[in-house]
Amino acid sequence: MAGPAIRTPVADGTILIRASGTIGAAGLTFLRDELAMACEVGRGLVLLDLSECIVTGDDAVRVVRAVALSARRTRCRVRVVTDDGAVVAALDVLVALVVGVPALVRTVVPRDFPAFSVVTDLVVGVLPLGLSGLSAVLTSRQ
Repeated sequence: MAGPAIRTPVADGTILIRASGTIGAAGLTFLRDELAMACEVGRGLVLLDLSECIVTGDDAVRVVRAVALSARRTRCRVRVVTDDGAVVAALDVLVALVVGVPALVRTVVPRDFPAFSVVTDLVVGVLPLGLSGLSAVLTSRQ
């Protein structure tokens, strides 16, 4: 498999960040920075497509934390697209933290689209815990 690649096209108020390949520490830093920038400049939807990349369980938690922190700070909508079990498990932790908050919606897409089997929509401007609480819970799941 080729090295990691992160592309960020923009169209119609939606910013797509598509990662592919194996994402290591340097790739995660770049991905986090790209996500933060997308959330800062875009006030609509930021789509983070991880369906073509390989991320370890620990790194999945870091990616999800970056998603949550970026969306919380800017109040943008971030949608994560993945079929990676580690990323899904990390997202499940985040979903459990905000049960009852209507701004967070988890949708399982039909298996007709296997690369897009899990789509999680994160609008975490209304997290019931502070950011330090979220970081502590996500870190404890590593």
